[in-house]
Amino acid sequence: MTDLHETIEYGIRMKERTVYGGLEESKSMIAFAFRRAMSMAKEQCFVLEHNGKIAGFILLTALPYWWSDPRSGPRYATDLAFLSSIRGGGKALLEAAIEWAKSIPKVVEFTSLHSSGLHQETVGDVYKSVGMSKLGSAHWIDFRSQA
Repeated sequence: MTDLHETIEYGIRMKERTVYGGLEESKSMIAFAFRRAMSMAKEQCFVLEHNGKIAGFILLTALPYWWSDPRSGPRYATDLAFLSSIRGGGKALLEAAIEWAKSIPKVVEFTSLHSSGLHQETVGDVYKSVGMSKLGSAHWIDFRSQA
């Protein structure tokens, strides 16, 4: 993976542009989240580079539904953090996330919640371009309907 320190610094810079700007962050917890995503079977991280620099990332996890028996394993995947600063980057990261989610047995959907406040006018188009639909305040894709 790209330099972890550089990825963390990118994430902090981008966070400051969002509605979460000004809130204190913990670099050790951010590093922990990335390391966990790189080492656990039901978590993943994709990093986008452009011209040798970090241009985005998506941190993912797969979980059981809150109402299901956790021993049944993950049933859906979602993003923990999703940031992109180049045109087309968000779509590329979402495509990678969806393919990863589809590769996990029994996972039937991928959900993403947009809460940064950035790109409010166009973010729906990015989700739509990868086949996701708006569901409440989230966007999702149901793999069962694609079978």
